[in-house]
Amino acid sequence: MKGRDRIRFPGLVVFVASLASFSCASAPQSDIQAHDFGLYGSAWIPWLRKNPTVADFIVYQAGPARPLKLIRNDLQFASDSGMKVILTLKLDKFSVPDSAAGRGVPSLENFQRVLDHIEDLPLSAITIGEENVFWDGGSERLAGLYEALRQRYPKRRFFQWYSPSRNMNLPGLKWPVLPADGWDFDQYFMPGHVYSEYVKGIASIDAPKISIVWASPLWRPGEKNSESDFEWWDEDGWKLFYEQVRLNLDHNIPTAFFLYEFEDSGLRPIPLFRSQDTCALGFLDSLLNQTIPALQTSVRLAALPAERPDWIPSGCR
Repeated sequence: MKGRDRIRFPGLVVFVASLASFSCASAPQSDIQAHDFGLYGSAWIPWLRKNPTVADFIVYQAGPARPLKLIRNDLQFASDSGMKVILTLKLDKFSVPDSAAGRGVPSLENFQRVLDHIEDLPLSAITIGEENVFWDGGSERLAGLYEALRQRYPKRRFFQWYSPSRNMNLPGLKWPVLPADGWDFDQYFMPGHVYSEYVKGIASIDAPKISIVWASPLWRPGEKNSESDFEWWDEDGWKLFYEQVRLNLDHNIPTAFFLYEFEDSGLRPIPLFRSQDTCALGFLDSLLNQTIPALQTSVRLAALPAERPDWIPSGCR
């Protein structure tokens, strides 16, 4: 099935917005390849400015409070450094309409405001929001926004991104196949056997994919407290990491790493390079200088070993 096929799900209607065609000056960047490894989050840009050759690509988030000038400067830096970019526009809430909260139908104007400001900059893709759901009209809004954006920006590629799940929320199975030029996914909670079936399914969709894999050694996925878990990674985390990266390589799906912890003073996630924990900093150094080079030279990985391989860093406590 082609990535730009219409939505196929009982009872759903695709809303096609009417917009005048708009041609971008810049062609898309080339596809991100299976052995390209990236970082998740615009919070990594200050660190990448000092280490511009470490990541092959970045999943860069732009929310409504991020200044246009900053977005442009960051994306210009990435382009000048040879880094590919998946731009994630988190400008609207895809939820039940709520006039008091200002939510509802996505605002095309907000997307245009950003995209028109960077029309000359190369991007691998633009993702319509992040961790979206199909219920309460979400699929219609996501599909309609895709169609409108594709019509206005025909040289850009627009990805979709569903919320993670412990179960099989595969597009085309229980969740609808949205019109898309590609897919992002972050299945942080899926054990290896479920993730295996998920990746096989999403690999059958004829469009590029990007997988975001959890690589935060002191923070267990799903927990929302600032107390670090020093045992989780060495017992279970590395296994989840290994299996997801292994399966991504098997299916030629590029991987970006989620490398964060909670700030001690609150519940705000911060990238590991800002950590005050020597363990977290050591983990980051090992992942960037041992893990990624090892993966870049691996055609494929063997089945899950009984013990953690040396090229995967320890949680260290």
